[in-house]
Amino acid sequence: MRETIRINEDDNFVWKIVTDQAIDLFNTGLFQMYALHDDGTESLIHDIKDLWYYLVEYVEIGIEVGFANYREVSKLEKVLSRHDFTYEYSDNALTYARGTEMMRVICELSDEVDRETFISLWNRYAPSDLSFERDIIAPVQIYYNYKSKQ
Repeated sequence: MRETIRINEDDNFVWKIVTDQAIDLFNTGLFQMYALHDDGTESLIHDIKDLWYYLVEYVEIGIEVGFANYREVSKLEKVLSRHDFTYEYSDNALTYARGTEMMRVICELSDEVDRETFISLWNRYAPSDLSFERDIIAPVQIYYNYKSKQ
């Protein structure tokens, strides 16, 4: 039985394999179709000649579905877009009195998406003088180290 989905290992991108229905789907004009090469690359199919060429060469034909981690990316974008990026230290100066839970969520989500996507979203929503490594990661690590010692 032929696979109906392909996930690129490099970027977690999902393709719906439509090789068996490629000609009918192409004629509808509803989807951009791609030849999915064995090396993980793809080529846009511009016309029916391209499609026939790839079909004769037994290259899988697919349509874009999206990234496998789209839910995590969407959630991260939602969290970052609503976050005010204001943190207040508590009296002991080792933990934040405000913003800790949001930082934890951001850190967890940062592990679920690729670095390039995370940096792109971070740069879109965070103030330009706020460093994720310095202002988020380090304080969260200090916070959890402090909590584990209590």
